[in-house]
Amino acid sequence: VGRALLADPEWAAKVRDGYTCQVCGINLAVLYGPLGLGVAEAHHRVALSSPLARAKTRVDDLVTVCPNCHRMLHRLSPDRDGVPELRQRLTRRWP
Repeated sequence: VGRALLADPEWAAKVRDGYTCQVCGINLAVLYGPLGLGVAEAHHRVALSSPLARAKTRVDDLVTVCPNCHRMLHRLSPDRDGVPELRQRLTRRWP
């Protein structure tokens, strides 16, 4: 692993979370096989546009989510961490 990747908070968050969505629990590599390998997104717990956001993103500012949950998170308020709220709204979680 190169130094550039180690310094990338988005990559580090995905590795930390095992490329598994921290909202619904899905890992797209498990669902789709090789096609889904590495398909995950890093979501800022507090939107970059928020006055509460840090100037420089750190790994603990990010959470790994699938594309669907990422879209839903952006429909919630940008000034707070929407992950717990979205987890509660889920009607089904992956095992």
